[in-house]
Amino acid sequence: GVQTGVAAPVDGFADAYRVPVAVMGNYTFAAGMFANLALSLDRVAGGGASDMNATDARSVTLTLGMVR
Repeated sequence: GVQTGVAAPVDGFADAYRVPVAVMGNYTFAAGMFANLALSLDRVAGGGASDMNATDARSVTLTLGMVR
């Protein structure tokens, strides 16, 4: 799946907005066991006067679980 949005303060929206993007997937192993993996880029567009590029603020999340 893909998730995106817009984040910014109300005051100074045009100068400080950012558009994050996350790509995620899930996999079911066996009876009730699963894994979710997400890669998030905090700012692929916007950001105002910043020396950061789109991949400077990023995260990876791995979730393992079991449903009984």
